[in-house]
Amino acid sequence: MNSHIDIQFISKGFIKPSVPTPDHLRHYQLSYLDQIAPSSFMPMVLFYKSNLTRQELCNRFKKSLSEVLTFYYPLAGRVKSKLWVDCNDEGAFYLEADVKRKLPDVFDNLSSNEVLEKFLPPLEFGNSNGVPLAVQLTFFECGSMAMSVKVSHEISDGLSYFMFVNAWTAVARRGAGLIKPPVLGAANFFPPKEPSSLPSNPRIVKTIVTDRFYFDAAKIAELVNKYTDNTATGVGRPSRFEALSSFIWNRFMVSTQPAKLGDDIIYTVRTGVNIRPKMQPPLTENYFGNISVVAVSPVPSLEANHGNYNIASSLRNAVKQINPEFVKQLRNGKTVDTLQRMDNGKEIIPFVFTKLSRYPLHELDFGWGSPVYGGSAAFVIKNNVSFVETETRDGIEAFVSLSEDEMAKFVADKEMIPIRSTAKRGRKSESGSILARF
Repeated sequence: MNSHIDIQFISKGFIKPSVPTPDHLRHYQLSYLDQIAPSSFMPMVLFYKSNLTRQELCNRFKKSLSEVLTFYYPLAGRVKSKLWVDCNDEGAFYLEADVKRKLPDVFDNLSSNEVLEKFLPPLEFGNSNGVPLAVQLTFFECGSMAMSVKVSHEISDGLSYFMFVNAWTAVARRGAGLIKPPVLGAANFFPPKEPSSLPSNPRIVKTIVTDRFYFDAAKIAELVNKYTDNTATGVGRPSRFEALSSFIWNRFMVSTQPAKLGDDIIYTVRTGVNIRPKMQPPLTENYFGNISVVAVSPVPSLEANHGNYNIASSLRNAVKQINPEFVKQLRNGKTVDTLQRMDNGKEIIPFVFTKLSRYPLHELDFGWGSPVYGGSAAFVIKNNVSFVETETRDGIEAFVSLSEDEMAKFVADKEMIPIRSTAKRGRKSESGSILARF
């Protein structure tokens, strides 16, 4: 079937907080960790089936967003030069759209991540004028709906992203009186620095391609066994995240056959680490902002791996380095790049693995039921892999972002072809068909 999807926008505007932000809260200071976060949006798309009318859905969606923004008021403001947020209540960007397709038609083409991108608000970070939050509702001919959310990474890490969306769903279902408000003020722990002294952000590349790969329970178990190290000094049995990361890294290296393997280049693997529990004393999980750092570890000599690039130990060691002492030095003014510097004048090639599977993507119920599918959309940062757990929790989807030429080689790899071609939609009905309810 033709994968072309024509989105027709019906209305657009801004959703403001239901209660004006007090004057003394209008200036929200960004922290140092906010400042070094990627200058990009974090994207998510959820698909729903509901018995409510379109008007009821829109009214509840907008009303609940307005109410939750009263607590998350920086998301209704405007980010100013990586220094602060003007909490001026200008509001979150809101779009409503139609698509002349049925939801099963879209699912038939989900192996291409370009399809998911169609349902995201068409707001580019560089042209957003500091808007930190954009949402879109898209309605299908069958009555189903796609809901998408973009949140600026400059003021939110992954945990804060889902904290906000979870609070939003709770407001939509039960009202604002029962949610646990966020704690704002991470700059008190990690004061901002002058923008001129900040390290450069990851390079944003326009020619990045994102594709989806599905790992069922049997494949995951196979990879866990494959990368289990039975030696006394090895990593032992890897987690699912470590095993899948090792497999993807392995196939990337084999399929792309990088020409640069000399002493002038360092390959690193990276993953985000929540440092709230590593503070002294620990911070509660409802602290909002970028209270995470990226753990970095060099990959052992490629030649020593004999074609089997197991990075489980590298990932585990990277996470171990983000300990209370590391956080203490960070709070005392050290910078992340100083604490993790390893280049010694060499070129660094990073590969980032993000475990979104820790977040309850398939439990985001606004009062019209759980999503029938949810996923991350394309990131514009090269060499990025995001893992999303399927609703049954036994399968995992990997969203892999590479340059166009490397992706062409990666998807043609003999071990990646069956994983890509059998991409699932993540949810099955009692009859065994994911689309039976439609």
